[in-house]
Amino acid sequence: MDELFPKSKSEHINEYIAILSKMAVKMYSEPKLYIPKDKEGRPDLSKRWYVYFYYRNPKTGNMDKRPFKHYRGINRYKTVRDRKRAGKQLLRVVNRLLRTEYNPFVPGSAKKSPADTVKGCFETALEHKKPFVKETTYNSYGDYLNMFLDWAETNSIALMPIDRLTRKHISGYLNYLGREKPHGKGLMPTSIANHKGNLSALMGQMVMDDIIPENFIAKIPTKKNKPSKNQPFSMDELKELRKYTKEHEPVLYNFLQFIFYSFMRNNEIARIQIKHINMDKRIISIETKGEKRSHILMIDKLYRMLKDWDVENLPKDYYLFTPEGVPGKWEASVKSRVDYFSERFAKVKTELKLPKEKNSYSLRHNAAVDLFKSFMDQGMAEQEAIYALIQITRHKSEGALRKYLRDVGAILPKDWSEHYNISF
Repeated sequence: MDELFPKSKSEHINEYIAILSKMAVKMYSEPKLYIPKDKEGRPDLSKRWYVYFYYRNPKTGNMDKRPFKHYRGINRYKTVRDRKRAGKQLLRVVNRLLRTEYNPFVPGSAKKSPADTVKGCFETALEHKKPFVKETTYNSYGDYLNMFLDWAETNSIALMPIDRLTRKHISGYLNYLGREKPHGKGLMPTSIANHKGNLSALMGQMVMDDIIPENFIAKIPTKKNKPSKNQPFSMDELKELRKYTKEHEPVLYNFLQFIFYSFMRNNEIARIQIKHINMDKRIISIETKGEKRSHILMIDKLYRMLKDWDVENLPKDYYLFTPEGVPGKWEASVKSRVDYFSERFAKVKTELKLPKEKNSYSLRHNAAVDLFKSFMDQGMAEQEAIYALIQITRHKSEGALRKYLRDVGAILPKDWSEHYNISF
């Protein structure tokens, strides 16, 4: 029974439902996921799966013999595992609808449900994403969504029906992100693009669930900026940064040491838990930018630091870096943990009046330049130095490392004055 709204007089139905409710009569059956089977009794992907339930017919007072069916994009998934996951998510949505004002015999009742608002649909899309993405990705979606929903509530959009949300609304939000504080967030185009990409992923899920016809967020042009590349600190800046953080920001100082000595990225360090550290083999297992595991050699300076922290005797689920300055529990997303240290560094940067193009990532550049020059001073040929360094920096190719070293000023040409044949 694909028709959700048979022709009936709403006022009579509502009166009838009110009477039955007082009699504590259950109006609907428990929703179930229909999984068709093939001849061998296995789940059949060639047939349509759906969530179904029965509802009490206002004309007869009995449960209607025809089930009400909801498909909501289940059949777009191509594996049994994914289809079951999507089906279970839809079961939760249908259950929530039935517990609110939704009644399939009352035209328009579904639109009155909080689940069909902008807020409700984005939150449902987030939950539908959960089984198919890594926990870190799911938490990232949640962080970006919460910021959008805060703005939506402030601008009276959150409780608006999802079918009234337009491209103009989303463009307004993206413009707000780029507007200077205090009237906006003052974000750079790259950050705004990240917000747009995360919201687009959730709206794409709504399309898959047949909640909306198209993902118009994906069609909004992304503003691009040519970011100024981070540059290494000068030796004076590096000494001042080291002295200041060691004295006034010891928690940040240890975090920066990890960047300098391990070449890890901020989000990689923020993910480290005690279970990722092997003191015997001197290895730290990390989740890289591509969400694959990689192994970092723990050089002696890092080994001594972790030995002093007695990490071998700490609970495995402790995070290595926390606001307390010692390993411990920290219930926060990766983005929130990274933001915590970024904000602390930003305050130090302001205090020391460091240039805009230099940040915590610049320490990797200083380390790379220092090691490359050290290798060359030891008598290595340039090719040997490149080979030694690529294993440390984890660049994907020699060409990428060479470009990187040129960008940070580690590789410079020799004086070519004597090769001129003309003067100017």
